[in-house]
Amino acid sequence: MYSVRNFYFRIPLRLLPENDIDVFSFFPSKNLILWNKTPDTLSIGFQMDWVSWQKSLFEFLTKFFQPKLFQVITYVAPIRREPCHTSEMISQLLRGETFTVFFVQEDFAFGCGEDGYFGYVSIHQIERFEKEYYRIFGWHREYPLGSKVLEKPMSFNYNQLIMDLLESPYLWGGRSNWGIDCSGLTQIFMLARNIFLPRDAYQQADFGETIPYRKHKKGDLAFFGDSIDSITHVGYILDRHIIFHAYGEVRIDKLKSGGIFHNGYHKITHKLLVIKRYSDSFDFRKCL
Repeated sequence: MYSVRNFYFRIPLRLLPENDIDVFSFFPSKNLILWNKTPDTLSIGFQMDWVSWQKSLFEFLTKFFQPKLFQVITYVAPIRREPCHTSEMISQLLRGETFTVFFVQEDFAFGCGEDGYFGYVSIHQIERFEKEYYRIFGWHREYPLGSKVLEKPMSFNYNQLIMDLLESPYLWGGRSNWGIDCSGLTQIFMLARNIFLPRDAYQQADFGETIPYRKHKKGDLAFFGDSIDSITHVGYILDRHIIFHAYGEVRIDKLKSGGIFHNGYHKITHKLLVIKRYSDSFDFRKCL
């Protein structure tokens, strides 16, 4: 069972070929929490697990639009909640990553990234896909860590990757060493190990083998929050008692049975809920 959340979607009716749409042929009516149809816009909201939401929204969009594959041409491209430059950034795309576009609204394309995360991206930051690039995790003269480039990258080691990410500023929705959030850090770091995880912490916790405390080891992910239904933080375990995470900045703190002991505040700042371990070359998309 995947984590349940509230999800919302809004689309101008002029973009749809049909005005009278049976939304419930794509989404379960029992989960409806918002229905608002004006002469210009259809707004819907559902309470459902995130995997079913992604699948349902994808099926709905592909019914009315032909998806087109684009690629990021800027260093980073914000994914925003609404088609507006002042809207909240909910995630980022990195140079060379692909973005599946369903429709364009003013100067923004609505679609999803390689991890299935939906949102709006400026049309000025993407272009039609040409070829797959190589992802880089070692030092690059120009692009942030995790970007995709044309030339085959040099090899790297994980200790250097840790140092390159350490003290990177915290940025809500960020996924690079120029600014990153907790789940962006674990997603990128696990990508370097050829493990593909979803975007948000609660989604990442839906996969992997649950590991008891004291049985954990380097490479496991630790998840934190008030309860298992409200996971709000994640970190990468570097050692039995050391965790690598983004909190104010990318930092290293102590991991105890009660949670993260902040070396600066000298107290537990995050309550430990669960520890997960992922198999080599794990790709969550193959489990859906």
